[in-house]
Amino acid sequence: MTISTSATDTNTAVTTLPAPPTPPEHVIAELLGAATTADPYPIYQRVQRDYPVATVSGELVSIVRYADVAAVLHNPQISVDDRASQLHQTLVQL
Repeated sequence: MTISTSATDTNTAVTTLPAPPTPPEHVIAELLGAATTADPYPIYQRVQRDYPVATVSGELVSIVRYADVAAVLHNPQISVDDRASQLHQTLVQL
């Protein structure tokens, strides 16, 4: 996960945080399984309890609790700007 903070318009500091844990395959399979369609709430509660912030695929991060989502959306240091991503930085150097 990358957080960009801008001291000035031309100077941006990039801080990389450790990646959140990845849920085990069986949890993801259960979340996407047919039984979940009938009663999704037990698996939703388990994911909220055990994996409130998790790496789902590569750099994709899942945030499932309302308070956590609200905190991310209101934090000016967190950006979806691709220029702060590791992939973008690698491509720029090529």
